[in-house]
Amino acid sequence: RTEDFVARVRELTGGKGVDNFAGAPGAGFVVEDAGLSVDGTLVSGNSADHWGGGMYLRRAMLNLTGGTISGNSAGENGGGLAMAGADSILLANGATFATNEAGVTGGGIYMDNGSMTLTATTVSGNEAPTGGGLLVSKGTLTVDGGSVDTNRATTGAGLAVKSGTATCDGGRLKANTATGSGGTIFAAMTRDV
Repeated sequence: RTEDFVARVRELTGGKGVDNFAGAPGAGFVVEDAGLSVDGTLVSGNSADHWGGGMYLRRAMLNLTGGTISGNSAGENGGGLAMAGADSILLANGATFATNEAGVTGGGIYMDNGSMTLTATTVSGNEAPTGGGLLVSKGTLTVDGGSVDTNRATTGAGLAVKSGTATCDGGRLKANTATGSGGTIFAAMTRDV
């Protein structure tokens, strides 16, 4: 499916998506049925009533290099970024997801299907009732290096996996705080963690 998006990829280098509000998903950026390559962009202070305070990805591909997604909020899922659709792909390299909040799940990142690879990426200081740093509802997550730290939740402060596959290769998962279960990782009904 990656090759289907390549011909339609647009690029954004630098710039800001700051202090926006959306009653629908994706207050900062929405990428739907397309591809976007983002390099060194600040996405901060955005608020969505539902999903994806900073960014919302649906049936799309996002290649995120560097940049900071911080201080965003979502009433439901994915304070920093929410992604949905089996064909969705997120490739993040050297990005930072920090101090984002969600009202239900995935303070930093919420993944509802698709494929996500985080390389040398920091997920830090995010908060949600479930999956303070990241929540995988379905799909495949690969964490390669980087850090998942100081996130807060009732359940699964660093990483919560409801269903799907999560692989962590190197990196640091530390100092995450859960008031209930899974300070670092909470996995339920998963295929593989």
